[in-house]
Amino acid sequence: EPDENYERVNLSLTRLRSILEDYRDRLLVDAGKGIFFGYRPTVLANEAEVLDAFRAEELFNTHIDVAGTPREALKKAAETVPVVFERHIP
Repeated sequence: EPDENYERVNLSLTRLRSILEDYRDRLLVDAGKGIFFGYRPTVLANEAEVLDAFRAEELFNTHIDVAGTPREALKKAAETVPVVFERHIP
């Protein structure tokens, strides 16, 4: 969602909660958490709120790995691919 000035975005925690509630049993979590969150500081207008919620709320902190930058998140996701393949692809 855009912020009030249309300069940054707000991550909708309400929507993210809803999605996780519906799909958390389908996440591939063989090598850790199922979602890797990478972000650039100051892009999210509600960055502090998001990071606080990711640490404090069990739904988030059990499924979301705050991986640093987007590049670091992609690297962590790529590292899980062999583990997922070993378990799910005969």
